[in-house]
Order: sequence, then structure tokens, then C-alpha cells
Amino acid sequence: MREGKGEFLRRAAQIEGVYVPSLYEVQYKEDGLSSGSPPAKAPPPPCASGSSGR
Repeated sequence: MREGKGEFLRRAAQIEGVYVPSLYEVQYKEDGLSSGSPPAKAPPPPCASGSSGR
């Protein structure tokens, strides 16, 4: 069965160096500057090292 886009992005975010903007929610201070970007959704458990995901 083919995984959906959201599941693919959550899995891709587990790869070192991959940034998925939709998994973060930017918060702003009153002066308009960013106060940080905590994860918008809980990330999935990390993939096993060396796993091909198949």
C-alpha cells in the first residue's frame, strides 16, 4: 500500500539533514521577530539505523 504525503514527509524528516517546513510552526514575538519554531506535530519514532524502510 502506498503511503500518503504526510506520512512520507514525517519519515523523510527523520533523515539527518532533511528539513520539512510543514512540521514546524513559527511563533513570533510582539516585535515581529521569530521566537522559535517548535515542532507543530510530534515526530515519529526514529527509523532503525541502516533500515531501507522496505
